[in-house]
Amino acid sequence: MGIGGLGTLLTHHPAISGVLQAVCAVFLAWWGARILLNISRKRRTAAATTGGKSRSRAIGSMLAVTWLNPLVWLEAMFLVGVLSFSYGSEEQAGFAAGFLTASAIEFYGWSLAGVSLSRRFDRPIYRRRMDAIAGLVLMLAALLLAANILHGP
Repeated sequence: MGIGGLGTLLTHHPAISGVLQAVCAVFLAWWGARILLNISRKRRTAAATTGGKSRSRAIGSMLAVTWLNPLVWLEAMFLVGVLSFSYGSEEQAGFAAGFLTASAIEFYGWSLAGVSLSRRFDRPIYRRRMDAIAGLVLMLAALLLAANILHGP
């Protein structure tokens, strides 16, 4: 979508970009608050610790994290779209292939890192610490994005 023109559309129509930024800020704040609130709960649900979620809920969560993730919109849609616009149509295909390859390496790398750290995160204290850091980073990112929206370009 980014290489196909969404980045160009957003560049020419800043109002759409502003709306997407606002949605991203709300998403980041919501997700950060959700993580921080889960830390404060005394008892975790069995589904959260044993993976007892339904398949449809897991698919829904995956789609939400993919399509509501501000990083997807900022990186893949806007930045890649704007960068690819400077190439001709023939070079855009090579640019797209390179971007997709780099993304695959990045995401599989994160997956491998998760597997290598999974034993450590079996201990609740490490999970709570990581959740606290993640929640605070998400809240900070939401605040910075909101400040950027309020102050304008």
